[in-house]
Amino acid sequence: MKYILPFLAFLIIFTLPSEAQLFKKKKEQSGQKTGKYTEYSNSDTTIVVAKGHFCESLPCKTWKYYYDEGGMRMKIKYRDRLKIKYYTQSGQLDQKGYAMLDFNAADTHFYWHGRWKYYDERRKLYRIALYENGEEVEVVMGPEDPIYYD
Repeated sequence: MKYILPFLAFLIIFTLPSEAQLFKKKKEQSGQKTGKYTEYSNSDTTIVVAKGHFCESLPCKTWKYYYDEGGMRMKIKYRDRLKIKYYTQSGQLDQKGYAMLDFNAADTHFYWHGRWKYYDERRKLYRIALYENGEEVEVVMGPEDPIYYD
């Protein structure tokens, strides 16, 4: 009995696909992706690039994206609009705001929409801008152009 768990772990590790792809936990009979997913950047499945959920083959709930060196790069909460947070490689909040995601037969359109807040290297808010359909329409506070750190 005590040898079953190591054997199962060995079997799972060596039967994983050899190319970087999504490792699916569950797939409905209709062929749609559903459930938790983890995406790896390499074939030995050691570097996680993204983690999240699919609902009827579309991303849903919360997705986290990572730098190759580790540490969270971005966090997206899927609702009626997307709530996004970008992080620096040192783990500090860089900017946050909202975006929209439109699907149609031809392509997928992603664009910033709403209020975006920018933070400096001390995590102090220094700029707020408003976006409509991906275009910056107004700077509410701070400099005209954002400053990118890290």
